[in-house]
Amino acid sequence: MSESAPLYHRVADQIQELILTGTLRAGDRVPSVRKLSRQQNISVSTVLEAYRRLEDSGVIEARPQSGFFVRRAPASVEEPESSRPPKRAVTVEVNALVDMVFSFAHNPDVVAFGSACSYGELVDLDRVRRVMAGQLKREQGALGPYGMTPGTEKLRRAVARRALEWVCGVA
Repeated sequence: MSESAPLYHRVADQIQELILTGTLRAGDRVPSVRKLSRQQNISVSTVLEAYRRLEDSGVIEARPQSGFFVRRAPASVEEPESSRPPKRAVTVEVNALVDMVFSFAHNPDVVAFGSACSYGELVDLDRVRRVMAGQLKREQGALGPYGMTPGTEKLRRAVARRALEWVCGVA
């Protein structure tokens, strides 16, 4: 979408992109009108126009006194074609990928989330401890093995939803 497009078109496109990438899924609540207005520093009427545009295209739906939600896909959606794996075994070389990952280890412009360590002054560690303790009480398997890359879906979705508040996209 070009910069010359109306602002409400650009806002609608941002929300639709979040839906297309799976950050927001069918049944998820989209940010409230007032919250999105504050986050993006735009008027409530601009957000309402963006949401009307998404409603008109069948992407979201308004629920009285509840807000706006990602609309469920119609039942007539076709299944994708099955994949066609190669007939013979294929050699997979991971050394180049590992080398690339390690090459970023000392790059100050790259934040390494894989080590699960951050600078103490960036994080309220007491709050993290309280949240983790509560989570461990609720989900017995939360302290189990790491999920496979790119990480557990629940965590990826939580991070992507939090990024909405930062007004940025997460790939």
